[in-house]
Amino acid sequence: MRLAVTDPRVEPSSLLAPLRKRFDDTVARIEELVNIDSGSFSAEGVNRVADLCQAHFEASGWAVQRYSHDLERIGVGPPLGDMVIGRRTGSRPVAEGGRRLLLLAHIDTVFDESTVATAAIGLPTIDGLAPVGGNAHGRGEWLDLDSLVPRTALLAGLLARLGSGKIPG
Repeated sequence: MRLAVTDPRVEPSSLLAPLRKRFDDTVARIEELVNIDSGSFSAEGVNRVADLCQAHFEASGWAVQRYSHDLERIGVGPPLGDMVIGRRTGSRPVAEGGRRLLLLAHIDTVFDESTVATAAIGLPTIDGLAPVGGNAHGRGEWLDLDSLVPRTALLAGLLARLGSGKIPG
């Protein structure tokens, strides 16, 4: 029996061919996103990234909800960009062995306004758990795709050890 690539029992290496087909498009989308100044306190920049994410989700058939930062309700701090939630229903219901998957990401670059420009001229950025790459959060940002699995394993292992109490929290 041949399993669909979306089947949770599929061999992970079988995903490489379909992922390779999407490589150039994925890199282009990442480049477009990281070249937007979207510092944490730049609502305009964050919302430009949110616009792109929302458009991509909707074009791919995802249901999208978007929430604005309610400064009046919270009462403190500067205005922040919107939160985007994309949902996609899988082809196999959970009751029939389907799985649920939660992916989280932030759409701000964390850094101050104009960091995209300074990163392009070599401003160093340190993130010890990220994939191997360069030009972090700036023009020409790149990552070594072969580093994704081991770096994710490192993070998962660290979180597991923290959860077990083996590393002081």
